[in-house]
Amino acid sequence: MPNSPHEPSESLDGLRAYLGDVLPGSRLTNTAADGAYQPLLLLETKHVMAGFAFSNGDLSKSYNALYTSFKKCYAGQRGAWDALDLAFVFCVRPDIPNLDRFCSQIETDVYFCRKFVVPLASPLNDSLARLPFLPLTPLHGQSLRPPSAQTFLQQCGVPPALAKSLVVQRERSAEGIVDDCTGGTFGEPKELTPVLNSRIARNDRSPAPVRFESIEVKDFRAYRKSQLFRLGTDVTVLYGPNGFGKTSFFDAVDFVVTGEIGRLKPLGASHFKHTAKHLDARAEESVVSLLFSSNGVLRRITRKVSDPKQAQLDGRLSDRKTILTELTGGDLPAADRVENFVSLFRATHLFSQEHQELAKDFRNDCELSGPIVSRLLAFEDYANAVNKATKVKELVQAAIAHAEDEVRDLSEQISDQKEELDRLGRSAQAHGSADVLDAVIDSLRSKVGKAGIAVHPEARDAATVRGWRASLDTLHAESQRRVARLSVLLDDWAWYRINSGIWL
Repeated sequence: MPNSPHEPSESLDGLRAYLGDVLPGSRLTNTAADGAYQPLLLLETKHVMAGFAFSNGDLSKSYNALYTSFKKCYAGQRGAWDALDLAFVFCVRPDIPNLDRFCSQIETDVYFCRKFVVPLASPLNDSLARLPFLPLTPLHGQSLRPPSAQTFLQQCGVPPALAKSLVVQRERSAEGIVDDCTGGTFGEPKELTPVLNSRIARNDRSPAPVRFESIEVKDFRAYRKSQLFRLGTDVTVLYGPNGFGKTSFFDAVDFVVTGEIGRLKPLGASHFKHTAKHLDARAEESVVSLLFSSNGVLRRITRKVSDPKQAQLDGRLSDRKTILTELTGGDLPAADRVENFVSLFRATHLFSQEHQELAKDFRNDCELSGPIVSRLLAFEDYANAVNKATKVKELVQAAIAHAEDEVRDLSEQISDQKEELDRLGRSAQAHGSADVLDAVIDSLRSKVGKAGIAVHPEARDAATVRGWRASLDTLHAESQRRVARLSVLLDDWAWYRINSGIWL
């Protein structure tokens, strides 16, 4: 098979193994093409049907023959692929001259399906990175950490705004999240799709360890004069009375790496420079410089309070993303915000005084191995999200319980009213005939007349009966007043008789 881009088994089997790894839920099948070419590799996912073909010899001739085979395969499905997005991927050698013109000609043809020309070479993830139906992967291997809690929630189907509110601790209160959910801010509720964390890279080739050698602090927090702390050992113990700068030391580490001080962030950006500088500092610059080693090379980060978002890395201006990547050896996925990565760094490198999630068992275990830490880079991030989500759940459950109580009360009221309606219905049925009603009204007229209320013998309508009732109510009220007055007079008479010595 002359001019094939690779050995047949290598190209087909290697691509099949790679696609099965990055899309474990997909269906991969081979289907025969023209006898001069390798079989087509068909990739089917929930939304996509893609055919991968391998060139052999002349590009145009290979493309025409293999593309025709793909269309024949489509026709043979008799509409089974109509609901899927079709794509045809033509794999070629990476060293073919003038390939750009051929790619432009093929990929701008929108008829029937989307088409891609891919120079296939190792590593495959680099060659296939621009295919829109494949997941993005780090260009330098798999990440050593799980996704951030915010990214993980979005992967499960949580709306981005809700995921941010749950994870970012001061973004939205639990009560506010419940109000937003019940108010429809995040749309209609839907069932989530659980996913596993991103695959963790095997620890066969761990990144080079980073060791902090020293940190120099000047006019920062508790340190007015320049102070140099030498580290560089497996264990460094920092001790001293309260107020001697232990917390300021950790603030300096946090600041030089992230450009912020996490525990002071609630004060707001406007107060940061005033809070970070030493109280006695005037026009002098507040500076923190960190010396660290990696792969046997000494490197230095220098950051100033006046420009906290930028730092000097080995004399070159660098942003926070670059600094964090150099220190952790991790990769920052496109979906992650830099703030997420900052939180993950603090969770693993700075055991906070408020939430010592990773270090809480340190006294008992006395060891946190490298592989464990690499898998728990997001632990505090997840723990915060779980705690906030639990509070939201409790509020929702309380709201549901309150609603159920209201429903129960309303149901009881409805039951009572239904019984009253049934009673009235039975009464209406018992007095339903005109003769019976006339007899009842005549009896009532007679009794009302005996009570001293004038009635007209010819009137029998509802208005007249209501008038009788009003007269009876008035007469009853007057009788009660007379009884009350007589009771008072009897009490007065009894008192007078006792005090006057009159006995009957």
